[in-house]
Amino acid sequence: MTRARILIVEDESIVAMDIRAQLRGMGHEVVGTASTGESALDLARSLRPDLVLLDINLSGTMDGVSVAQVLRAELTLPVVFLTAFSSDAVLARAKLTDPYGYILKPFSETELRTVIEMALYRSRADARLRESEQHFRAIFDAEPECVKVVSPQGVVTQMNAAGLVMFELDSLDQAATIDLLEFLTPAYREPFKALHRKVIAGGRGLLEFEIIGMRGTHRWLETHAAPLCDASGQVSGMLSVARDISERKQARQQRRVSDQILAAVSQGVITSGVQQNILSVNDAFLKITGFTREEVLGQTCRFMQGPLTDPAVLAEIRRAVQTRTDFSGDILNYRKDRTTFWNELTISPVRDDKGQVVQFVGIVRDISERKQAESEQREYLAQLQALSGRVLEAQETERRRVAHELHDELGQSLTAIKINLQAYERLAQGVPDGLTAENIRIVEDALKQVRGLAAALRPSMLDDLGLVPALSWMTEQNAMRTGIDMAFHCPMPQIRLSADIETACFRIVQEAITNIVRHARCSQVQIHLSHEDGTLVLCVADNGCGFDVAAMRQRAKAGASMGVLGMQERASLIGGSLTMESEPGCGSTLTLRCPLRLQNEIP
Repeated sequence: MTRARILIVEDESIVAMDIRAQLRGMGHEVVGTASTGESALDLARSLRPDLVLLDINLSGTMDGVSVAQVLRAELTLPVVFLTAFSSDAVLARAKLTDPYGYILKPFSETELRTVIEMALYRSRADARLRESEQHFRAIFDAEPECVKVVSPQGVVTQMNAAGLVMFELDSLDQAATIDLLEFLTPAYREPFKALHRKVIAGGRGLLEFEIIGMRGTHRWLETHAAPLCDASGQVSGMLSVARDISERKQARQQRRVSDQILAAVSQGVITSGVQQNILSVNDAFLKITGFTREEVLGQTCRFMQGPLTDPAVLAEIRRAVQTRTDFSGDILNYRKDRTTFWNELTISPVRDDKGQVVQFVGIVRDISERKQAESEQREYLAQLQALSGRVLEAQETERRRVAHELHDELGQSLTAIKINLQAYERLAQGVPDGLTAENIRIVEDALKQVRGLAAALRPSMLDDLGLVPALSWMTEQNAMRTGIDMAFHCPMPQIRLSADIETACFRIVQEAITNIVRHARCSQVQIHLSHEDGTLVLCVADNGCGFDVAAMRQRAKAGASMGVLGMQERASLIGGSLTMESEPGCGSTLTLRCPLRLQNEIP
């Protein structure tokens, strides 16, 4: 049991003395005793106890609820309320202070011990969470790009320091008072609204737009947006990472002006005979390739080819020339200095009055910048997917940690209490003691709840024994709980799959069963796990009322069925695909297919 420094706030001196004696008997240190709210605050400020036992009904100008409000706001101290009775209004006020527990007077030492242990456990967990949030905030504010979180209603709830600089804001509180759309120039407000709706519905997107800061500075931003989900998988906001591309945009605009001036000669133009010998080129072509006209005329286009030129594309060009048809595609070509560029090439045959092909005209466009932008976009999308995977992994890690602490730490403490009570009952030499028996029952109920919570968060069976035993256990538990006939079938041998696949499969089945129990109105559920030619196949089928798959997908895109999006995301992260088959009145079948990877096998 953890030794704690505890402050007692109780205006009945006899009760306070009794509590002090009980706490010392448990091994805790009573740092002080106060009988009024004012003295309690003075002691709390000077002593900084680990826990405050606080009577709600205090004499004087401040009652216990008022004291708890100050303790929470000023000192973030955990509070356990002591009360014999109170009005509904007072209890409603007390709940707003987020107490760490209540205990009704009179109470036993066992009840006091249990409440204190639970409160101290929660206090330690909250402290770790605050520390984690501080670390996150440090990383968040150190990010050089603008990172912000926008609520489904369009309110900025989080923005890092770089974002405040870009929008010329003094603080996040100032950002929350202003509609984000007011910063956008009018032309980009509707596209931004559309992006926001898309992300809140579960999608992702990229958008360039212009803003005007609070001090009047114009900036161009490129934002990558993705949905931010809460612990239940529901979209709780839009996560946006934006970079300042004003210089790049200005350079593009300058190039665009030049392009407009040189519109007639902006693209490379090359003509060749039917034997593919070059007849003419324009100045734009020479500029793109770096060759002189004398070096080009009379040759074939092989001089622009090199080791990185795709043979398959060259074969397509040859076929188009041989069959006298059009060609359009992208090919990697070489300049005179042997640097490469992406060429958006269009070749068209030119025919005479008789329909005979007399030459070919090729249009050459350097699209290297566009290819680079596409590559960057793919990289950002990959980063967002990786971030989603890390978030899910972090969620599972935290679930595993909390489940372990509930089962091993709190469960062991409760078990120890139960053993002590049972030993006391035996020492009573058969004298009936209803209170001890009741306390044993209370502890047993608490143990069941703790074990149930641990199993719901992250069943240890999944980590210790693997996917097959975990799915078998889940099927049996849900069958007993719901009364639905559920069966799990697994003809494949007892092998351990990679951890990410086991977690994804378990969570997908868990979400599928939840949906079936809620909506299917079925009497049977069949779960199959097998493999086919290196592919793992997981199937969940029911004989329920079924549903319209297309309508369900539309609801999921609109954010009304986040469980489906969550299952699809998990399937995607393990390289798999998720299909759903159903018709109203004909049951439904959900099938996951993914690569079969064994434990410790590198994907």
